[in-house]
Formats: sequence, C-alpha cells, structure tokens
Amino acid sequence: MHPDSHDERRRRLTEAQAAAELPPRPGIAESADVRAYRRLYAALRQVPLSEPPADFGRLMEARVRDADEQAMLEVWLLRLCAVVAAITGTWLAGPSLIDALGSLRSSTGAPWSWMLPAALTLGGAWLVDRWLPNASSTQRGN
Repeated sequence: MHPDSHDERRRRLTEAQAAAELPPRPGIAESADVRAYRRLYAALRQVPLSEPPADFGRLMEARVRDADEQAMLEVWLLRLCAVVAAITGTWLAGPSLIDALGSLRSSTGAPWSWMLPAALTLGGAWLVDRWLPNASSTQRGN
C-alpha cells in the first residue's frame, strides 16, 4: 500500500467520524463511512452504563493490601540477593585481595590483616542499621 493512500484513508475516516458526530443534513447523501460511524454512535448511546459491584471498595482494599505484601516480599528478596552477591564477591575476590593486602603489609608494615576485618565489620554494621531501622531505633530507646 502506498503511504499517501494510507494517509488519505486516515484523513477520510477522520472526516467521516467528525461528520457522524454532527446531526444528519437532509438532502445530502452520506458516505458509507459516515453511516457506519452513525450506527456505532447510536449503539454506544443505547448501552446502559454498568454500576460498580457492590463490594468494589473491599476488592480494591484487598488489591492494595496484597500489593503492599508483595512489595515487602520483593524488598526481602532484593536484600537476600544483595547478601548473596556480597558473599559471592568476597569468595571470588578474596584470594586476590588477600594476596594484594599481604604484599602491602610486607612493603609498608601496616597492619592490613586487621584493617580489612574492621572495615568489613563497620560496613556490616552500617548495612544492618540501614536495612533494619526499627530494630536499631528500639535499642536506642526512640
């Protein structure tokens, strides 16, 4: 189909729809498209509007409640994935990291073997405080 013919058909149907919304003019022949749109509009006007179900409010409340429960499940699954990723990353990078830190200790004399566990402990404490705000706020007495 040629692109101009598609645009022409779209223009013709748009005009037919606009003409169908107007009252019919006596003595002027209507195209088949206008008659089709008039039948469609007449059918749509005759269909009664349906009322919402009697328990509509309860159904919506149940859906919202279920969405909250699903969000909590997603949050916990995301946290589990983060922990698995952290453990896997440590397991995969651990040997290289230990070798790198061992060479730093021998060249600088710094206690790298104690700094890594301290940093991991601080990071873990920060994550627990960040992920479990209710538990840490009850311990503080807030």
